[in-house]
Amino acid sequence: MRVTRIIRDIFLIATAFLTLVLAVFTIYWQSSFLTITSRSMEPTIKAGDMVVTKQISTKEIKVRDVIVLPLPDVEGLRFSHRVVSVRNQADDVVVKTKGDGNPNPDSWELLIEGEEVPKVMAVIPTAPILNGPIERKWIYYGLLYGGAILGLYGSWRLLKR
Repeated sequence: MRVTRIIRDIFLIATAFLTLVLAVFTIYWQSSFLTITSRSMEPTIKAGDMVVTKQISTKEIKVRDVIVLPLPDVEGLRFSHRVVSVRNQADDVVVKTKGDGNPNPDSWELLIEGEEVPKVMAVIPTAPILNGPIERKWIYYGLLYGGAILGLYGSWRLLKR
């Protein structure tokens, strides 16, 4: 009984530590996690994969970078494509992009209006996990309720003492 209690406590401490490290990582490096929903970047990034992005200055954008931009003419949607050309005009930056899985570059050029843009720094291949035999919603429910149960259990342990 005592051994299982120690193992549970170690698991709770490790989970809390990992959560803290990820929080510091995202704040310090101004990074975020996004889930890719389309197949336009395959085989580099598959639908369902997560990407870690970091804010970079628009002046630092280079050809071959994968960046996240607003989809033209569609409010609130963003896309991740590779930069195939960068043009500086006055204080603005204009980019032309292409999905790795697309045969041709995108039909538009985008004027980047902000000072920073999210650049894809890493890919977390979650597609085999999340697109497997278990429906994605059940995985999300498991993560949500599992985290809630861990939090309640940890709170109950603290109150019990």
